[in-house]
Amino acid sequence: MPLNPSAPTPQPHALPAIEWASTERQQHFATWLAQVALAHKLLPDSVRAASADASFRRYFRVDTAAGGSCIVMDAPPDKENCQPFVTVAGLMAAAGLRVPPRASCC
Repeated sequence: MPLNPSAPTPQPHALPAIEWASTERQQHFATWLAQVALAHKLLPDSVRAASADASFRRYFRVDTAAGGSCIVMDAPPDKENCQPFVTVAGLMAAAGLRVPPRASCC
């Protein structure tokens, strides 16, 4: 029995909103995340800022259903060309090295 039955039930903390440069970029990210969420058992509602660097790249953390988390990099195509990173990831995977799953550009 609760000590104070009239006390409000604690609510989970809401994640801080991610600020987007444009609604178009936000929609691209949401579409991409929806496409990969099931395959990687991601929890899209858990996306939050992880870190940033001095470029236009931003990094987000997203939780998995298994209790872990993944890092997602957002690099706006008009500002950053991520294709070389995807190409290198493919070469590394072909050489038998561990790389992030399904690296892609959008």
